[in-house]
Formats: sequence, C-alpha cells, structure tokens
Amino acid sequence: MDLSGAERPEEIKDTTVVRELPGVDSMKLLRLLGAVELGFQVNLGFEAIPQVQTVQDIERLICESHEQYAARAS
Repeated sequence: MDLSGAERPEEIKDTTVVRELPGVDSMKLLRLLGAVELGFQVNLGFEAIPQVQTVQDIERLICESHEQYAARAS
C-alpha cells in the first residue's frame, strides 16, 4: 500500500486546540475524556469538559488527578 500521495494528518502538539481538530464535537470530546479516564486511571469528572482547550490541558488534568489521589492516599 503506497501512502506517499496520501494526505497526512497535521501533527498534534501540546498547544493544539482540541475543539479545532477535524471532526471533533462535544460528544467526541466527552468520549475522548472518558477514554483518558480509563487509560490513565483517573477521574476527571464533568467539570473537566470546559477546562479542556488544548492537549496540554488534558495532560494537566491527568497530573492534577494523580496528585489529588496521592495526597488522599498518604
């Protein structure tokens, strides 16, 4: 299969605005955050939705959730 002529997706960076990615709508954003919760074993909650603007925001929320869990566990 030759992909040399195929259009390649734009590189996603920390500063990429999630809602501007092709095909993203509110339901897909909700499913994305659900997948992040499962994959990273975190609980972001519905309040995370308006906080997510960029890919970096998702990373920050994951880190905050891990820190909150660690603080409760100790």
